[in-house]
Amino acid sequence: MELKEQWIMWEPLSNLRGDYYREYVIDSINEGFKVIIGDHNNDKKKIHINFAASVRCYRDTYETYAWLMQKDFLRNDSYFYKVINSKYIQWLSDISHGISTDMEPTMQHFVIFSEESTLEILSRFEPEVTFIEE
Repeated sequence: MELKEQWIMWEPLSNLRGDYYREYVIDSINEGFKVIIGDHNNDKKKIHINFAASVRCYRDTYETYAWLMQKDFLRNDSYFYKVINSKYIQWLSDISHGISTDMEPTMQHFVIFSEESTLEILSRFEPEVTFIEE
């Protein structure tokens, strides 16, 4: 029996509700995996999300192709989610013949929506999230 996915608002910092766009993603051996988010209402305010070296898989989908997924969640004015009973984690387990599940039993599925894309990240650990005022 397949478990139903549960999408839960993820609030690593208080007051994360707003209108965000993704500035850029860094996926580097030296810097790890980082996501920089800008705020449409305040050009100087940025959110830095640093997963370090814990990302195992990610996918970035153009917003038009992810609209059916986005429309239900953006109404809440929240752009950050965790997925419980994730089909994405199950997919990774399936294509790795269970190796990912055996080696990484604490894998988590994070979703970051922005006006131009949906970024889904599978990581072993919670990222470090900080507000930066430039």
